[in-house]
Amino acid sequence: MNRDSSFSWARLVKVLLGLVVLVGVGWFLFVIREILVPFVIAFIISFLLHPLVDRMEGRGMGRGVSIGLIFAAVLVLGAIGFFTVGKRLTEQVMDITEQFLRQETVVRQFSVTNTGEESAPVEVMWQRMRPGKRFALVDPPAFPVELAPGARLDLQIRFSPRGTEQCEGILRFSSPELEEPFELRVQGNASGEQEEFWTNPENMQKVAAQGLEFSTGGIDFGKAGPSIITRMSEVVSGLQPKLHAYLGVEVDLEKLVKVKGREMMNTLVGRSSAFMEGIFSGLALLVIVPFAVFFFLKEGRRITHELIELVPNAYFELCLNLIYQINSQIGGYLRGQMLETGIVALLSVVALTLIGLPNAIPIGLLAGTANMIPYLGPLIGGITASVVAISTGGGGSMVLYVILAFAVIQMLDNLVIQPIIVAKSVDLHPLLVMLVVSIGSQLLGIMGMLIAVPVTGILKASTQTIYRGIRGYRAG
Repeated sequence: MNRDSSFSWARLVKVLLGLVVLVGVGWFLFVIREILVPFVIAFIISFLLHPLVDRMEGRGMGRGVSIGLIFAAVLVLGAIGFFTVGKRLTEQVMDITEQFLRQETVVRQFSVTNTGEESAPVEVMWQRMRPGKRFALVDPPAFPVELAPGARLDLQIRFSPRGTEQCEGILRFSSPELEEPFELRVQGNASGEQEEFWTNPENMQKVAAQGLEFSTGGIDFGKAGPSIITRMSEVVSGLQPKLHAYLGVEVDLEKLVKVKGREMMNTLVGRSSAFMEGIFSGLALLVIVPFAVFFFLKEGRRITHELIELVPNAYFELCLNLIYQINSQIGGYLRGQMLETGIVALLSVVALTLIGLPNAIPIGLLAGTANMIPYLGPLIGGITASVVAISTGGGGSMVLYVILAFAVIQMLDNLVIQPIIVAKSVDLHPLLVMLVVSIGSQLLGIMGMLIAVPVTGILKASTQTIYRGIRGYRAG
């Protein structure tokens, strides 16, 4: 009895120690995740290319030569892609990003200082606006304002355009101390090909000599206007009366879309940007990833053999069998997913281009990449394309074309692409998918959403393979 009790306590201690070590390793990997990601990317790339290198080596080529030829082919294909669609893709990505994250209100501050020896009443008014009133003083005081000698008046101008058209204005300052009124020029959404904009410095010096000093002679507010989220909220606001009549409950859809949409974009894009900056700072992407890919392809087999030699003889056959099963199952799954993603992305880009959707290339690539997420992937691509269609003035007809395009692509994916290409699907429960996608978005933003399900699928496949191997080994 005592022997069994001591044995049980010994097993319990081992299990607890194992859990502590596992948690410690997991925490350490999470802390250094930004350092590990380039190596993880390199490992995945080498995992995908490994069968091709083995096949070339089996036909008599040296392993180093085979890897060199693959690298050369990748560089050539990358150069061709860059010169053919790279510029267009970059422009469309920048355009759609600017539409989502565009500032809607810009505020600038300037000051007027009385450098004279007597009080000066200052009167302020807008002289002219083009193409309409888009500029306004923020909480203006009652004019005229009496400026004592040495006193300073701080004013703020708000730029809130209802569109993205170029806007200009002139704020006119007049005072008995000035021979001529001073004109403060303002502009927003300028094309960059404007004529002389700023007030003549000589005029500013002349005004300063008369007793009033201005901190600037002109203000450029940059780019501003309604974002895609705001445009969507305006479209949705037209549905509110119908929804009120149907539900019998008042719901401020416009405010809901605007607030929740901004929160979602800040969460996804903000976390993704910070994470990507940490990963790809410096030359990490250009140096570490190719070097690590070459190392994994060249020395991967030797590293695997050395690791197997460390395993005790009693578990040698088990370990060898597990490595083979995990390599074949996960390798087939990953390669199938990558190929399926590329085909769906290409089909999406072609379909969206044919129906005339703006920024079809990045949206199609997003749809293809998101397709790795079961259940949610097709919705992400379709909803994103529909939002762009509505916000860019495409209307209901464009949304209908988008829905039809994605419906056809999904039919082809489910009936043709997946059965032929994907070696073995890693099934996950819909609730688990929602959970891991939510965790991924909270940790890494959009990047986390895209990799959450594949990583979970790989972990599940690995766990199942290891469990079956250990159970079969014990049964034998």
